[in-house]
Amino acid sequence: MLQSNRFVIKPDAPLIGKKYVYSVYLNQISKIKKKFKNDNISHNKKFNIQKELDGFDISIFFFKHYRNEKTCPLLYLQEFNKFSKSGKLNHLGTCSPPIHKISNKLKKKIDLSIKKMNFLLNDYYGCFSISLKVNENDFYIYELNVGLLGDSICEVFFPHYYQNDIYNIEIFNKLKKKLIIKKKRSGKFIGIWKKEK
Repeated sequence: MLQSNRFVIKPDAPLIGKKYVYSVYLNQISKIKKKFKNDNISHNKKFNIQKELDGFDISIFFFKHYRNEKTCPLLYLQEFNKFSKSGKLNHLGTCSPPIHKISNKLKKKIDLSIKKMNFLLNDYYGCFSISLKVNENDFYIYELNVGLLGDSICEVFFPHYYQNDIYNIEIFNKLKKKLIIKKKRSGKFIGIWKKEK
């Protein structure tokens, strides 16, 4: 993966989505760290720092069944994010399926890596997502989120592709009931750009 000379700093368990994600130079990190410690922006008061990477953002939305412990991917989303001149992240839009295609070879590598991460979710059942930075030949997993999430997944994307109500799926799963998640036949490309569908 190509790296820039900048770093991404963000809350470890953000209270508000992407609001406090910054791209900074090395000498600016201490200033942002102070802000993170003073402001109430992370559930656990921790933050992450990583090298800024080149590529596009793909998020995969999964569901883990309680009864058979199987994990299945439900949605592949591409996110369009851009850092402003001041270093603050702007979320421009999301679409599914992703515009940038992932080769079968790279998809197999991603699937294998996600299987190796299963130990992180041993006692968790329900919806979760993994976000990756992807380019033609490589990828980097930079985020794991549990729960129903934001970014219009439950309100727009899931209903576009599936007959079930995602909230009922989560409830039935917690009650250990059998679940069949039904796809719609008509689900094609859908996107949100600057909050417009």
